[in-house]
Amino acid sequence: MKTANILLVIFAFIALSIYKKYIKAMINDRIRRAQPAAVPQLVVERYGDPIKQA
Repeated sequence: MKTANILLVIFAFIALSIYKKYIKAMINDRIRRAQPAAVPQLVVERYGDPIKQA
């Protein structure tokens, strides 16, 4: 029974790490699709908005 519990904990950690990577990739993909011409805020603060200047 103790071995089964250890294996279950190991499996849970592996599953969580894979799930976390998948969720992070999905969020990044959604952000990229939602803002195709996104300009970083730091660039806007330092140099002005290049999209408005063009």
